[in-house]
Amino acid sequence: MRRHFFAFSTFVLTGFFGQAQVVTDSIKTKAEPAASESENKLSISGYVEAYYNYGIGAPKAQMYQPYFYNFARQNEVSLNLAYAKLAYADDKIRGTLSLMTGNYAQYNLAAEASVFQNLYEGFVGFKLNKNVWIDAGVFSSHIGCESAIGKDNFNLTRSFIAENSPYYETGVKLTHDRGKKWLFTFLLLNGWQNMRETNTDKAAGWHIEFKPNSKLTLYSCSFAGNEKADTAKQYRLFHDFDLVYNASDKFSFMASFDYGMEQKAKGDTTAGDWNNWFGGCLEAKISPWKKVSIGLRAEQYNDKNGVIISKTTKNGFQTSGLSANVDVKPHSNVMWRTEIRYLNSLDDIFLNSKSNSTHINLTAVTSINISF
Repeated sequence: MRRHFFAFSTFVLTGFFGQAQVVTDSIKTKAEPAASESENKLSISGYVEAYYNYGIGAPKAQMYQPYFYNFARQNEVSLNLAYAKLAYADDKIRGTLSLMTGNYAQYNLAAEASVFQNLYEGFVGFKLNKNVWIDAGVFSSHIGCESAIGKDNFNLTRSFIAENSPYYETGVKLTHDRGKKWLFTFLLLNGWQNMRETNTDKAAGWHIEFKPNSKLTLYSCSFAGNEKADTAKQYRLFHDFDLVYNASDKFSFMASFDYGMEQKAKGDTTAGDWNNWFGGCLEAKISPWKKVSIGLRAEQYNDKNGVIISKTTKNGFQTSGLSANVDVKPHSNVMWRTEIRYLNSLDDIFLNSKSNSTHINLTAVTSINISF
């Protein structure tokens, strides 16, 4: 285990510090930003997103496969996410309580106890010194650059790597803000996206942001822990790397890559005793006019051993996709989005209009969101 952890750590650190430069502030990571010295207020905010999803050539009543947790209903007008947020922040303490409903809560938190299934965030924090905060509770995940809040993402739908990595987590985190260029977060967690403990182990993680200049940001995010019962104890190691580049108000680009591995059985320590999965995506946002923007995405996800997505076919889940969306903002707090998404899998995992399995899936989704 030590040898694997050392090799894994070397890999992710080399990948992070060996990359070129920089990022943008238009993308919000899943991590909670530190409160600034100027904040001293109680605030109320909210977000509502409704949508209609049409599966082209698919059964009329079909619901998406379980690897999607957003926009999961087809051929009906539905609510993806609605939440209300109460937050307090000053220069010493901060706290947030967010309650939600919609398909995202219904499907993504299905395994949680009913008392938690409508909780988006709930945490408290205080400042240890000038640049260090400690927070505890349920908060947005430290992994990735796509969040559950649709308006903050390049695309209407979420990528495979976003849908199949944590959106939220429960535990304690220590955040060290080093100023304009560096932000470090270290976490002790209950596990991989769960509010209640599933075993007696704790997981660990980190989130590192590096901004070499005002246009480029690099993110290095890792997770290590046991995600099985105490009797099994199969350790999981995972790393996410993101690069976000904001060239101008009219063009932004993001590249993301995930790699994970998990022991096949308790006590396995050699290279052949680990299952792995990986995924990546390239995203771009083009804004030719003030109120209109275009989002593009190409992606690939490979989980042939069924670590994250249950294996139901010979080759497991090995799927690529292309997405294109047009966003219109008739008002500063309102966004209307329409997206076409094409998926192509190695095996026949989708259903067509005749209820036969096929390797191709094509959908059209339109949504409207409002924030306040």
